[in-house]
Amino acid sequence: TTLTALEEMFQAARAIMSWLGDCAK
Repeated sequence: TTLTALEEMFQAARAIMSWLGDCAK
């Protein structure tokens, strides 16, 4: 379950990074 949580956190972090990148444009 820990691995799954880490995967979800990683995906969320990537989504936030891409979202911030889009806003920066």
